[in-house]
Amino acid sequence: MQRLMIARIFLLKPKIQLADEPASMVDACSRATILDMLLDLRDETGMTIIFITHDIGLAYYISDTVYIMEHGKFVESGKADEVILHPQAAYTKRLISDVPKIHEEWDLSTVDLKQE
Repeated sequence: MQRLMIARIFLLKPKIQLADEPASMVDACSRATILDMLLDLRDETGMTIIFITHDIGLAYYISDTVYIMEHGKFVESGKADEVILHPQAAYTKRLISDVPKIHEEWDLSTVDLKQE
């Protein structure tokens, strides 16, 4: 369904596209396809995409500019590299720290490893 909606966007070629969680509720392969289609569309038409997501990693991947909202208010904004790599707001720092990192050792101290 999401791919069909993106195909319709290719036909209409709007100047601005509002994409609210366009890659949610799909598997990783479909997510990559949807994101690639949106990026291609953006590049081919010069369209602006307002990409709404809870996934800070996805926002970083797809965005030139990022706006971080907490409780409906903007707490930080700027170029994606600047906001993600050098966050200023406490909320942004928390969002980034919650992203799983494969190069760091997992902290399992809060996990009950006893088998019942």
